Amino acid sequence: KKRLKLLCLERTLAPPVLTLAHDHTYHIFLSHKWPTGQAQVAVIRSMLMMMMPSVRVFLDVYDLKDVGSLEQYVSESALVLVFLSRGYFNSTNCLREAREAVLKQKPLVLVHEHDHGRGGAPLAKFKSDCPEDLNPVLFDKKRPICPWFTKPEYQLVSMVTISEELLRASPRYACLNDLKCYLPYAITRLMHVVHKNVCVFASPLNAGARAAASILVSKLDVANGKRVRVITTPPPALSAPFRKAAQNGSIDLKALCNDITAKACHANAAASNVHCQALSRSMVASSRARVQIKSARHQASSGSAAASFRGEAPINNISEPQLESDLEHKSAVVIQTQWHALVTSAAYEERQEARVSAGKQEPPPPSKLKLGFSRCAAKQQRVFVRPVSRKPSSVNQANKLKSMRSATSPFDASGPIAPTTYVMLLFLREDTFSGVAGDELASQVRAARSAGVQLVLVHDLTSCAFDTVIENTPRDLLESGLYSDVAIDFVLGRHEAVSAAYLAKKLGAQ
Repeated sequence: KKRLKLLCLERTLAPPVLTLAHDHTYHIFLSHKWPTGQAQVAVIRSMLMMMMPSVRVFLDVYDLKDVGSLEQYVSESALVLVFLSRGYFNSTNCLREAREAVLKQKPLVLVHEHDHGRGGAPLAKFKSDCPEDLNPVLFDKKRPICPWFTKPEYQLVSMVTISEELLRASPRYACLNDLKCYLPYAITRLMHVVHKNVCVFASPLNAGARAAASILVSKLDVANGKRVRVITTPPPALSAPFRKAAQNGSIDLKALCNDITAKACHANAAASNVHCQALSRSMVASSRARVQIKSARHQASSGSAAASFRGEAPINNISEPQLESDLEHKSAVVIQTQWHALVTSAAYEERQEARVSAGKQEPPPPSKLKLGFSRCAAKQQRVFVRPVSRKPSSVNQANKLKSMRSATSPFDASGPIAPTTYVMLLFLREDTFSGVAGDELASQVRAARSAGVQLVLVHDLTSCAFDTVIENTPRDLLESGLYSDVAIDFVLGRHEAVSAAYLAKKLGAQ
C-alpha cells in the first residue's frame, strides 16, 4: 500500500532517483507567510516526503536555526517554492527569501492559494503588491503558476506539478524537457467507464457551460457502443422556456447564443484545444446537415406527388420497427427546424422594430441561415426525410441513406445517438443568474427539476467563491434544495482530469 503512493516517471514507470549538487543541502525551500500559509506548506512538505521518501525539504518550523541565515538556506536549496497567500509581499522575511532566490537565479515555482477563507487572494492582488524589482521575474509570462485548492484530489495534481519542477532542478533530470510524472493511486489514473448513452445539455443561456461540458466530456472513458455528447438544443422537457422567451420578445436568443459561444471559445481556446476540435466537428456537422436536407428535398420531390411531399411511404412496405424509427427521426428534425426558425424570427422582429423606430427598413429574413439549416425561416414548411423500404443497391447508397437520417443541430459536438439519459449541466459563476438571461436560465432549471432531469453542478473555481454563487441564486431554488448535491470544481489545465472523473461518477460510471 505504501509503494502505491510513490511518485513515478511516465518514461520508466518507476520512482525517480533524487540527486543533489555538491553545494546544495536541500531539494526545495518552502517560502511562505506564517499566518496565512503555514498550514498549507506543512501539507506540501508531508506529501513530498510521502511521494519521494529521500527528498530533503526546508521548512522553517523544522529546519530554521537562525533567522539571520535565511539567505544561506536559500542558496543551499536547489529549488525555491513561493507560496502566494495573503500578506506575502508585506513580510520582510518573505521578501528577503524572494530577493535572494532572484539574485542567485534559483529555479522558482509559484503556488497560488485560491480559497479566500484560507488566506487566498486574487492573483491580480499579488501582482500589484509585488515590488517592482521582483515583479518581472516572479510573474514572468513563461512561468506557470500552480493553483492550490482545498480538496485532496486537486492537491495531488498540484503536487505532481511541484514534483516535476523539483526533479528538473536536480542534476539527474535537468536536461529532460519532456519530464512527466504521475501517482498510481490518484483518481485521474483510475478508469471510470460510462456504460450508457448520455446527452449533456449545456444551455446557451449559461455562459461557459458549453465550453466546460465539451472539455469534460472529451476526457471521459465510454464503453464500446455507448456515447456521451454535448447538446445545446434543449430536450423536449426544457424547450418550453426557450419558445416562451422568444415569442414574448424578452430576449434575443440568437444574438445571445452567438455572443456566449464566442466568449466561451475565446476564454478556453488558449488553455485547451479540445474545445476547438469540438467546434470544428460542429462546423462539419453544420455543413453536412445542409447537404442532407437538400438531398432529402430532392428525393421527396422525385417520388409520388402526395406521399413524397408529406414524407410518407406505403405502410405495407415498411416494417413496424422501421416506421417507428422514421417517425422518431421526423419528430427530431421538426423540433430542431422549429427551434432555429423561432430564434431567427425573434431576432428579425427585434431588429425590424429598431429600424422602424429609426426610420429605416430592413430586407426580409434570409433564405439561408448561418445556423446550418437551409431555408429555415419563420414561415418555412416542415422538412421530412422520406422512409425507404427497399434495400440499398450499393455500399455508397447505404452510407448516403444512413447519413441522411443523421441531420443534427450545428451546435452538437458530435453525431446523433439514441440517448437513454438527459443531463443538464449548470455552470456556476458569479453572474450565472444575473440579468434577463439569468432569469430565463432559472426558469429552465425549475423546468428541469420538475421534469426529473438530472442536474450536474459545475463550479468555476477561478471565478468566485461558492458563497458568492449562493448569494446570487434565486431564493426559491435555494429553498428547494438546488445545492443539496455537491458541485464539481472546474479548473482549466491539468486539474480538468479530476473534474472529468467526478463527472463520470455523476453519470453512473463504474
